[in-house]
Amino acid sequence: MTELMVAIPWWGWIGIAAAAVVLLVVAVCTVWAAIHRGVLLSRARAHASHGVRISDNEAALIHLHVRPWGVTVHVPAGWMTDAEAAAFAGDVAHRWHRQVRSVTSTRCVWHWTESVWSIHL
Repeated sequence: MTELMVAIPWWGWIGIAAAAVVLLVVAVCTVWAAIHRGVLLSRARAHASHGVRISDNEAALIHLHVRPWGVTVHVPAGWMTDAEAAAFAGDVAHRWHRQVRSVTSTRCVWHWTESVWSIHL
């Protein structure tokens, strides 16, 4: 084993360390998103327009993009009005001790067919 370690050049160790850091950051962001996703469904149902029923299949469209520099929440645009989306953003930001940076209507990179509210925290 030590022979293999000695055979790796110094720049190889830098590459291994960089890859390990990237994998660690991705893992932490994924775990954070999984833990906090439960809040989104309950809060989205509470803030959805009156008369809108959100099934479990539709709830799967609510998702997070977590990065070290911020969190983006995507909720289908048809569920909420502008005012409800802003109130939902404030509610989620308050629960997660974050600030709302913007609330815009857009399309998600992963779900181009669905129009979403993009909430940047």
